[in-house]
Amino acid sequence: MPRQTHSGTSPSTRPRGASKPSVHSGSRYDDSRHSGNGSVNRSNATSVAPIRIGAGRHAACEFAYYIISAHTSWMVVLDSYSARTSHDFDLVFSLWADPESWPDWDAGVREVTFSGPARVGARGRMRPASGPASSFTVTAFEPGRVFTDTSPLLAAKLVFDHVVTPAPDDEALIEVVVRIEGMPAPLWKRILGRSLRNAARSSVIGLLAHLDAA
Repeated sequence: MPRQTHSGTSPSTRPRGASKPSVHSGSRYDDSRHSGNGSVNRSNATSVAPIRIGAGRHAACEFAYYIISAHTSWMVVLDSYSARTSHDFDLVFSLWADPESWPDWDAGVREVTFSGPARVGARGRMRPASGPASSFTVTAFEPGRVFTDTSPLLAAKLVFDHVVTPAPDDEALIEVVVRIEGMPAPLWKRILGRSLRNAARSSVIGLLAHLDAA
């Protein structure tokens, strides 16, 4: 029986009004989930640096914001999900870094075209299982560690953060966060929130099931 872990958003950084994540266990990994409930983070800045997600004391998702100008920035987390796995973290990351493989294991993705190799600035186009296709750009890339893709919205952007971190006992912690940045983030949450409320969970669970079956 795999041991249970406590992972999710740390008390000091959990978005206001968000519920404490639950913990589950599976055949090859333990997982936990924090679903964004539409709470909005505000700072006195027109924009913020990309978030840094890492494993803290309780394998928490840490959101680090850096003020870089003097107006208002908004962010809404639509969904986040993390899991520990015994699969090699380089293998996990290789699937994230190959967007054209996403439809093979992520139930939320129907089709992807991508002008690889994966690197900051690389572009692609994704058709989700429901909804219209959209373009995306790789906006953060650290081999074996971080893959972030961003899609443009009107006056905002939709961001998918993927992070894998080595964990004790030769395991890996994998985390996916789906968020919207920009002043109209609360409005976009109303438009996209329902279709993306399980997007992070679908990505993580689908990836691990794909590796289990390999």
